Amino acid sequence: MKTHILAAMVAMACAAPATAQQNARLSVVFEADSDALTSQGRAQIAAFARDHKTAQDDSVRVEGHATLAESYENSSGYAVGLAQRRAGNVRSVLVEEGVPPGAIATATFGASRPLQNVPAASARNRRVEIFMAAGPGW
Repeated sequence: MKTHILAAMVAMACAAPATAQQNARLSVVFEADSDALTSQGRAQIAAFARDHKTAQDDSVRVEGHATLAESYENSSGYAVGLAQRRAGNVRSVLVEEGVPPGAIATATFGASRPLQNVPAASARNRRVEIFMAAGPGW
């Protein structure tokens, strides 16, 4: 049994480490019922673009989200549209920062993928997630 544990440890040590680009992920939070980026959000996106310009073999995936409250108070269509506008605004900043538009894939989920289904998590659910993905690159 000790041999199996040692072999597993050696295999883990020899495995290629994940690159920073594979683990790169950023979540930008928005105010309730707003698609406007805060100055902090804009700065985070700019830093993400700068930090990952070396990952030119990868693409950038941008996913827009909204909260259940934004969906219930208005409509699920409203929440999807809001999430889409949020993702579009993040995409625009990425392009301003030098990411080619063709390297950015955008998806919109509205309120269908909350991080948690509790009111206290609402602020975290009003988000756009940005991450590196295998793709055409830039």
